[in-house]
Amino acid sequence: MKKILTLTTLLLSVTLSLQAQTDTDFQFVDGEGNVIADGTTVEITAGETIDDDGYVFFQMPAGIYLQKATAATAYCYLQYRVERIDNGALQICFPNSCNSIDHITNYTLTGWSDAIADSAPRDLQTEWLPEAIGAYGEALMTVRIKATDSGKNDKGTGATIQLHFTYDTHSAGISDISAKARETARYTIGGQRLAAQRQGINIVRMSNGQIRKEIVKMRNEE
Repeated sequence: MKKILTLTTLLLSVTLSLQAQTDTDFQFVDGEGNVIADGTTVEITAGETIDDDGYVFFQMPAGIYLQKATAATAYCYLQYRVERIDNGALQICFPNSCNSIDHITNYTLTGWSDAIADSAPRDLQTEWLPEAIGAYGEALMTVRIKATDSGKNDKGTGATIQLHFTYDTHSAGISDISAKARETARYTIGGQRLAAQRQGINIVRMSNGQIRKEIVKMRNEE
């Protein structure tokens, strides 16, 4: 019995180690550039009320970014799992497409990133959109970085964090924040953040969570 117990314990240890962080090419950071450690649960309690041409709704952005932490060009994708969602939908956008989930899931994959050469933080555009203003509750999502090589073969597991959203009467912005949908970020098709419009295809994120594709032409082409 002792040998069987020892073997069982060893197998459990191996299983758990497979889920641990084994790659450090990428890291999660917040809006101030602070690194979010592996295993952290991020508490999100603030949100904003949006008025998009008469359509009023409440959203809770996570404010989480992906940043390359190595000098070499690197590649990755994300795994995410919804563990609780009382109502509405969770959204995660990476690298150029958005996934909206309204139910509990097992681990699901995002698309693969193109080559990431710079260390600019990339907004994951992850947020919870409750089904209505005053539809209080909670949502919980686990997000994990998976590093790959240029051929999309897995290299290792990066940091894993949990995003815990709580919407209640204390959530900031319920009564006094109301704004028209506005542009909050702009990217190239490859995911590089832009400070202004650039010729070609621009991916534009709006404050209401919408992602828009704009084709910017030179003036003499219009």
